[in-house]
Amino acid sequence: MSKRNHMFGDIEVSDEQLRRAVKANAEGEGEGYVGANDTILDFGKANSFVDESRAEKRFNISITNHSQSDESIVLFPGYKTSFEGKSILTDGNFKTTEGANNTTVVVLSAKSGGTQSIECLKNYIKHNPTRLCRLEVKVDNEEQLDEPFTYRETSPFKSDSEMVRTPSDYIGSDTQNPKAATIDETKGFVLSDTTELEFKLRASRKVNLSFVFGASVDMTKAINKKAEIAADTAAAAILAANR
Repeated sequence: MSKRNHMFGDIEVSDEQLRRAVKANAEGEGEGYVGANDTILDFGKANSFVDESRAEKRFNISITNHSQSDESIVLFPGYKTSFEGKSILTDGNFKTTEGANNTTVVVLSAKSGGTQSIECLKNYIKHNPTRLCRLEVKVDNEEQLDEPFTYRETSPFKSDSEMVRTPSDYIGSDTQNPKAATIDETKGFVLSDTTELEFKLRASRKVNLSFVFGASVDMTKAINKKAEIAADTAAAAILAANR
């Protein structure tokens, strides 16, 4: 029998998970957890994993390859500090070379599409693991969409694991824009200090990337949420004492 996935809002549920839920309900063990009111999670404008795609946590980045050679770019480097033969994304001209008469020639440049910098996003992700709901890609040449994005999970205890997503696989035959693709198969993609995301930008090409994020583990917000819960508890105790 083939495996099927079911949807509950934005939550994808496998047949096996559905069977476990039926068994748990039959035995009175169902917990009903969907992430709502979880103090360590930040859903943005969403309420839980059920409507996670409505978080409206979007970050836009444009990257340009000014050279005549293809360039491998690490978008999020995890805890590593160097990648041989690759360039780590940051704001401005993040790869240059020396030209004639001691001039500086820009190879790769990038800028964010909002008020916050790329480094701000990278630092947030480093300290607050964040789920990627989807990645929207726009290019100036359709051939760039054939370059895959590689997501890698790293660990000191086991070999790295990789998942590859190629933008051109996500273009329908009825698309109105052959230079754009939305990669929505990102289930399990968590950007953090233990994961990496990279791709190759072809010579003389430009790409616009829109990262649409979902839930984040945000301990800074968690402290204030817990303080609010404590205040509610104290208020209830005061009312009870005055009755």
